Amino acid sequence: MVALRGTTFSRPRAQPRPCHTYRRVRPARSKTARALVAVATAWAASWAVAGADGPVVSALAAPPCAPGPLTFTKLPTYSKELSRKGDFKVSVELENGAACPQTVTLLMGFTPPATTATRERSVKITFAPGASTRDVVLTNAELLKANITPGVYAVTFAIYDSKGAKVGDGFYGNPLTFGSSVVALPTAPPIPPGIGRSDALTVPFTFTNDGDTVAKVTALLVFTKPGETKGVEVYFPDLMVKPGTSTHTAVVDSARRTALGIAPGPWLVTATAFDGAFNRVETYAGTALTIGAIGVTLADAPSILHAIGREQDFEAEFTFENAGDTADRVVALLVFQREGVPHPIEHVVRDVVAERGSSKHIVRLTAAARMALGMGPGTWRVTASGFDGLGNRLSTYPLGDLAIRDRDVTYPTPRRPN
Repeated sequence: MVALRGTTFSRPRAQPRPCHTYRRVRPARSKTARALVAVATAWAASWAVAGADGPVVSALAAPPCAPGPLTFTKLPTYSKELSRKGDFKVSVELENGAACPQTVTLLMGFTPPATTATRERSVKITFAPGASTRDVVLTNAELLKANITPGVYAVTFAIYDSKGAKVGDGFYGNPLTFGSSVVALPTAPPIPPGIGRSDALTVPFTFTNDGDTVAKVTALLVFTKPGETKGVEVYFPDLMVKPGTSTHTAVVDSARRTALGIAPGPWLVTATAFDGAFNRVETYAGTALTIGAIGVTLADAPSILHAIGREQDFEAEFTFENAGDTADRVVALLVFQREGVPHPIEHVVRDVVAERGSSKHIVRLTAAARMALGMGPGTWRVTASGFDGLGNRLSTYPLGDLAIRDRDVTYPTPRRPN
């Protein structure tokens, strides 16, 4: 016993030790059993419980569909004219060569004329396998937010796949008029009657626009030689016409005329205008223009023989005087009349070049051509006239009678003194 301050304690009895020692024993497993357990464990871990996050998704499901080829070869359809408060609607056709849907990006660029300040909008579109069409709408508010305000634009359509690679070549420069424009060319552009050889030709075009947005127009001048139908065209594109009235001056200087083959001389000039879709607005045709100074006269009556044989050619000698500094292409005319023949017979020779100063020209009517015109033997009254390059009559002279003998006799041809 051990005493401590009056308190007596007894030593505790020792606890008996257990007779046996216990340990946890794992049951033995074969290789097959262990493999099955591993598979089951992996399978269980691959499933997620369905709930707020969505449906059950299996990690052992089929792999995602591989991207396939995309084909974009048709210009999207859209309205080329859009009202001021309208939405921009476009239909895109694309062929998806994969076995599953693919999502692409449609990029639309809106570029005002004569600038590089393109405003872009991109939209993601999902296409099912095969060929299909999807509609895209940019609302009026979206257009204005992208700074696509009423006006004239060239629109670009391009498509990019999910990796950012471009699909096809895209489509560029497609016209769009945002807002209304009603363009007219109410009066003929004034063309001067003549200019100097080295002077520039200036032609003002005055347009009106009764719409609410700027319109793009093209002016055209066509230079045609009198008596011809094929002309030389000179275009002046991308002219902007604001609401109200706008004037643009078309200028064709001497260097440009030379390059285009518009030589000094008489011309007929046609003025035409086209709207932004290249529809004809108005045409004013056939205004006479002389480039260079021309002063052509037919001062004297042409000389002729008054008697020829049946097989003899008829000749008339015309002498033109040109006091200007530019050659002219004139016209010589012979008129034959006879009693009993109801209509006069005309022989016209065009493109007779009247050079500066004095120039002589022989106008010949062969016997074969004369017979083809119905000019047989007999007496015919002859009249000669000359016309300048613009068709203005210079002079007309009665030349007297021509006797065509009913036998093959050749008469000498008289010559005018030099």
